[in-house]
Amino acid sequence: NFSGFVEKSGIMEALVRVAKAESASADDWKKALGEFFDIFSTNLAKGKFTVFEKDTVIPAVVKKLSEQQRHANPDWDFIISLLTNLKMMTRELTGLGSLFRDETLSAVMGALEHAPESKEALKATEQAYAVIVNMFIVNRLKMNELMGKKAVPSYFVRNLIHHRSQGRNQARYFVTRVIFYVALIKPLAQEMISPKDRSVKSIFEVLVSQLCELLRPELVSDDPENDRTRMSAIEIIRTLFNFSYDSDNPEIQDKISSELQDRFRERMESVLAIGVQEDPFGDIAAEAEFEKEAAEILAIADQEASNNEDNELELVVDKTLVHEVKGELEKVKLAEKKAEAAAAPKEEEKKLTEKDKEEWDKALTRVEAGKTIKSAPAKPVKTVEAKNGSLHCLKCQIVNLLIMSGVSKMMPRATPQVMEGLGQILDFQAKINPRAPNEYVLPILSVLLKRCKTSADARAHMKRFIFGSDATRPTGYTSTKNMEPPPYVNIKTMKDEAGNWDLRSILTKHICSFNMGLKKCISELIFVLCGENSSEYIRLCGFGSAAGLLADKGLPGFEKMSEQAYSLDEMVARQKAAEKAKAKAQK
Repeated sequence: NFSGFVEKSGIMEALVRVAKAESASADDWKKALGEFFDIFSTNLAKGKFTVFEKDTVIPAVVKKLSEQQRHANPDWDFIISLLTNLKMMTRELTGLGSLFRDETLSAVMGALEHAPESKEALKATEQAYAVIVNMFIVNRLKMNELMGKKAVPSYFVRNLIHHRSQGRNQARYFVTRVIFYVALIKPLAQEMISPKDRSVKSIFEVLVSQLCELLRPELVSDDPENDRTRMSAIEIIRTLFNFSYDSDNPEIQDKISSELQDRFRERMESVLAIGVQEDPFGDIAAEAEFEKEAAEILAIADQEASNNEDNELELVVDKTLVHEVKGELEKVKLAEKKAEAAAAPKEEEKKLTEKDKEEWDKALTRVEAGKTIKSAPAKPVKTVEAKNGSLHCLKCQIVNLLIMSGVSKMMPRATPQVMEGLGQILDFQAKINPRAPNEYVLPILSVLLKRCKTSADARAHMKRFIFGSDATRPTGYTSTKNMEPPPYVNIKTMKDEAGNWDLRSILTKHICSFNMGLKKCISELIFVLCGENSSEYIRLCGFGSAAGLLADKGLPGFEKMSEQAYSLDEMVARQKAAEKAKAKAQK
């Protein structure tokens, strides 16, 4: 009774018996494996394998796997069972000395040698890739060594194409995961990028082509049904990033056609624009345009009216139009006042109840008695986190890929929707940990800086996103008029008047950060958004925050600031010398 063996000895007892038997048939193996899977799947707590069990079973499974693959008509169901057994045993980190051998990897790779022609063969390749992934997770260094000797890169490329054509997303995920690891093994990576066999496509062409198929708004929208698609897309992007990480590898854009580059750019733009309204900056632009036209009409009307008083001439501008414009302006101002009044927090007078008075009297009694009053517990700070595999995670992976120089020709265009989408990523990432946001915001800051340096539209859109209505310089402003940012930019708390984290305040705060990488990225981005105009930079950030970058750049008026700055070490040395001299004089 197999259940009896599980209860007494362990879940692997029957498999150990079959593995030790010299003449165990395929049917004996199938029966033991079937019962093993049934009990393992219903009671995972008993799925613990000893080192002895693994050292006995793994070599026997590998031997059977090699025998089956040498048959003219292999039993694919049996091969799937053997590979599944290996996958389960590689989930634990102990007792895997018998796993990392040349013959083990050769047997697993044998399942990938021929293009799968049936569903069973396709399933076998999926399980083989799952075993390889588990082996990489357990011991990547040892696997790098084994893969360098036994792996055939063309198998991976061919299987990736085949699994995609059959619509097996789970299998494609495992294949991509293996390629993700292999990308860091230089000889194999080079062979996949530039294959010697001309019939085999470059891995870049295959990955980018499949990524374009996945990056469709209807397939990656923030819907639970699209989780697998998003995860597959994320895995492909991470794999491309791994290939680009080695500077000796050719650039992605050099290995794909211009048509594929354009398609990839369009797909990235469509994903980044998900959740963004049709024209995110249209309201600001329309309002500014309306005010400009209205001001011009009123100026003409005032001028004509003053001329009419002297010369008694008829007005050129229609009075009806002037009245309409004035009426519209009054409506706009009235609507703005109502909106401000509605947004302002209402202060309600709180009446003390009898219970409040009692608590107050008790507090006074404790103070008089010299007892400490327990402070109220601090309110927990709300943290922002992105779910793994979410749409936001996918967008962040696209941002990571855009950092690499190998995709400069595929950089998304600076449309209002794309820049709003990038701005939303920056806003989300900055609010994950506002007090130390460097690891979250540096990638998106780098991409924005790269994009805004080459596009005036990108600068205009991003400046509006971060600074809102302050992005437009007020009439009559001079650099000496204001040396501090507006009062509603709270650098100390980094929150707005409603108590929520404020992106502008967070960025302004960290312009003076001790993290030099974060400080430089933020200050450089805002300086570029200001058109590299020092006066505009000071207006938006305040003189204190702006002085550091302006001094580093040696701009007029700031050339000798860094030379004249106090050295903290010198100040400490002088203070110690003065104290020493004073003590000596007192003696």
